[in-house]
Amino acid sequence: MDGTHVWGYLFPKDTAHYDESTTDVMKHLAGEVIEATTEYSALEALDMDGDEADALGVAMELLDVIHVAESALRRLEDAYGVDIERAYRNVIKKNRRRGYYDRDR
Repeated sequence: MDGTHVWGYLFPKDTAHYDESTTDVMKHLAGEVIEATTEYSALEALDMDGDEADALGVAMELLDVIHVAESALRRLEDAYGVDIERAYRNVIKKNRRRGYYDRDR
């Protein structure tokens, strides 16, 4: 990691669902993952018949996953003082050790 990228939220804080229980937040996240998986599977089933609009739908579902995950991270930050920047950097280091980045293709 070059050290120049820092953590930052992509989406505004979701105040409509902020007071939900942790269980409800995680169920919401799981539901979004299922929706994204379903959309992605449908896109792959279309193979070459899919178009940019189909792929855009998948992208939107994946962004919904990120948005809900960010909401959960904000809750950890607010309720427990978790340093999300530190967690982010630790995940980058862990995944680099696992070989997820910088592979020749």
